[in-house]
Amino acid sequence: MSKSQNRYNGIDPYVVSQVRYHSRQMLRHHTMAGMEIEDIEQELMLDYLSRIQAFDPEKSCRNTFIDRILRHKCAAMIKAAKAEKRNNGFQATSLDSWLEDGEREDVPESMDIWGGKITPQTDLVIDVTDAIQALPEAARFYCAMLMQDLPIRTLCKIHNRHPSTVYETMGRIRRDFGARDLQKYLH
Repeated sequence: MSKSQNRYNGIDPYVVSQVRYHSRQMLRHHTMAGMEIEDIEQELMLDYLSRIQAFDPEKSCRNTFIDRILRHKCAAMIKAAKAEKRNNGFQATSLDSWLEDGEREDVPESMDIWGGKITPQTDLVIDVTDAIQALPEAARFYCAMLMQDLPIRTLCKIHNRHPSTVYETMGRIRRDFGARDLQKYLH
């Protein structure tokens, strides 16, 4: 971990020490991988400078106010970084681009009309979700129970069910999944 080269002349040393402390803590967070400590410090310092005017000594101690500002900014930065990583290469595609002439030459084969990537795993998730939703409510409960990956006897004790009821429902779920050609995903 490198030491920051930023200088904050004229700013309260307590604030500088807190900004540096929170910046070092942020670098340890997995979503901040690849960021420079100087960039994180500058983000925190700018947020502090923009919010310090709202400080009211009647409501809290100055040090508490500073800590809250920095903690909230750190949380917002982590939230933004997580959202960016969840994006996963999403590309927006204009519906007008291929609806006007009816041809889809400009839309890659592996993309659906919303721009998301279609993979065999995506299709599987959709198929299994549809199969579970098509089950009766009681069977969905047992399906959710079985997805906990616990022994059936343990599940029966937790949910106060008789094992024969669970096994009978499992047979019904297997038949429904077999009718949808999904039996290979059951264990």
